[in-house]
Amino acid sequence: RIAGSWLWSNGISVAVSANSTASATNGDKATLACTGGVYAFKWQAFGNESRMTLSADGKRLSGSGIVGPESAVRQ
Repeated sequence: RIAGSWLWSNGISVAVSANSTASATNGDKATLACTGGVYAFKWQAFGNESRMTLSADGKRLSGSGIVGPESAVRQ
């Protein structure tokens, strides 16, 4: 359900693939794991992690990362 294109609150677009990887328009890449409905994006550039929850309608992500609260909307 999370696969697709997302616009994050910092203005970066992130493409999430069905193979549990993601690519951002700033050149960063991530691997994904889902546990208990929480998607963990492990970003390669700085080794930080974003932990996001998908909304019931599948259109929004919300959670937190290294800089605090984060959100994204499906593009």
